[in-house]
Amino acid sequence: MAKEKTTKRSGTVKAENPNVRHKDAFKIVAQRWKDSTENPKNQVQAK
Repeated sequence: MAKEKTTKRSGTVKAENPNVRHKDAFKIVAQRWKDSTENPKNQVQAK
């Protein structure tokens, strides 16, 4: 995942949960990325 997207989304998670630690916010971002349709690994390849 690109550093820019991680940083941007970490800020979003922090805004949603102001008391969450940075480490935990990053874990949430990573989980969301894993399941995201924006993740190239989740995009269906046309054959």
